[in-house]
Amino acid sequence: TRVSIGFSFLLFNAIIFLFSSESLLMQFYAACALHEMGHILAACLVGVRIKSVVFSGGGIRMLTDRASVVTNCENVLMLLSGPAVNLFLTAALSIHGAVGDFAMLNLAAGLYNLLPFRQLDGGALVDIFITGTVHEREWRGVLLAVRIIIVLAGAAVFCLWA
Repeated sequence: TRVSIGFSFLLFNAIIFLFSSESLLMQFYAACALHEMGHILAACLVGVRIKSVVFSGGGIRMLTDRASVVTNCENVLMLLSGPAVNLFLTAALSIHGAVGDFAMLNLAAGLYNLLPFRQLDGGALVDIFITGTVHEREWRGVLLAVRIIIVLAGAAVFCLWA
């Protein structure tokens, strides 16, 4: 498996280091690593070989071997496995009364990756379900509206928080 780290990933990390404590940073990296391990485990379970892992400012992207043929169901399993690990961990920590930074970072990672943006797990899931359907064009319009609403809501929350 080839691993590459882009400049944008290093820049993103440098910015995080400026504004976060070392402890919080390590917890963030652990939540991200667990998320990706969920994807890797699911890929192994369905017999998919991971060809490369690319680290960028937009996240971590795994590319599979083109010889690996997977069904939509297996693809859905692989896409949901990362967020599922984060959400399961959040629930387990909450049940045991450990609702601290690590639990919240896992919750954020799980929910963030389920957003319907193409480069995230949620966007890839949506593509699986709407590509090739009779109403694909209409669904893409609805999806665009949902993405705009999410961005505007995020911007509003950020403005109120700041």
